[in-house]
Amino acid sequence: MNVNSLCKEVTQRKYEARIASICLFIDTHCDFENDMSIPCLAKQCGWTPFHFHRVFRAVVGEPVGHYVRRKRLEYAATFLTCSGACIDDIAERVGYESACVFARAFKKMFGISPGAFKQLRRPAISDARPMQLGGKTSQRSKICH
Repeated sequence: MNVNSLCKEVTQRKYEARIASICLFIDTHCDFENDMSIPCLAKQCGWTPFHFHRVFRAVVGEPVGHYVRRKRLEYAATFLTCSGACIDDIAERVGYESACVFARAFKKMFGISPGAFKQLRRPAISDARPMQLGGKTSQRSKICH
């Protein structure tokens, strides 16, 4: 292995590690009260926004904006399934200023409106089944499976 290929491999591993840390940051801050803009994320890596966007796309396989939007909508889908919150509150929580914009983005990604998704995923009373807890029978619903 020559010096150039070794340097490229080391650089690639450093890039992958930085991008992995940014993806973890995005994934763990799904409430999106934090600034998820390209300049802010690039600053966390110590790179220019242009370089950050180029490296992110090469490592992850999708542009930063698409990744952030997908994570926001995946989080919203989970929240729709597992909470009693209204769609307006969920839209705001995941960073959308308007429930209408949120609904369009959600439908584009999942092929169904947030309201219809919430209704489909809502467990029915008949979905509850008995479960043994300490020798007593209790009810456990299948809400977030």
